[in-house]
Amino acid sequence: MLLTSDACYELLKQHYQERFDQLCTQLWEDMQSHLLHTNGVVSICLEIVSGLSQQSRLFVDLEFLNAAAILHDIAKFDGEDGRADDHHKLAGAVLMNCRALLGTDVDSDDLEILDDIIKAHKGSFKPDKDYVCEAAVLRMADKIDMLRRGKDKRNKYEEGIEKIETYFQKHFEDDSEEAQFLSDFLTVIQKLPKSPRQA
Repeated sequence: MLLTSDACYELLKQHYQERFDQLCTQLWEDMQSHLLHTNGVVSICLEIVSGLSQQSRLFVDLEFLNAAAILHDIAKFDGEDGRADDHHKLAGAVLMNCRALLGTDVDSDDLEILDDIIKAHKGSFKPDKDYVCEAAVLRMADKIDMLRRGKDKRNKYEEGIEKIETYFQKHFEDDSEEAQFLSDFLTVIQKLPKSPRQA
């Protein structure tokens, strides 16, 4: 028996509706999970900064760090397939598109600084030297949260440390204040709990 065109179209529409509902549910669950991740990253940034010496804290602009921590995954769902593996590179464009939502006190320079810090949380670590400390804190807070949630499958934590150390060694003298920040920072992050059982 042949199915009629009407029956086939109805089947197709029903299947698409079911698939749409499944995809929306999965996307919503993913977004909720990322909101929890964001809260974790913000919290870990504060843990790191509070563990630093008074001198090292002077190198961290808390306002930029907090904003970058909250917005670091803003472009996570902006890819063509609803996911963006290069979301750290897309953040600046998303921030500029959302600029009106941030208010009139936020200027383009501030958004560029945020973009620079956010870009450094994944992939290569090449932030502006003026915001390298914020970028280092954000990158490692992101990695530590992933460890705590049992989601660091490719050991991004160790890779993050190596990239940060390499950047500091390349751009700052061994006896510089920035090198002292790095030493202090590494001591702090080594002490933080990283496994789901420790968190």
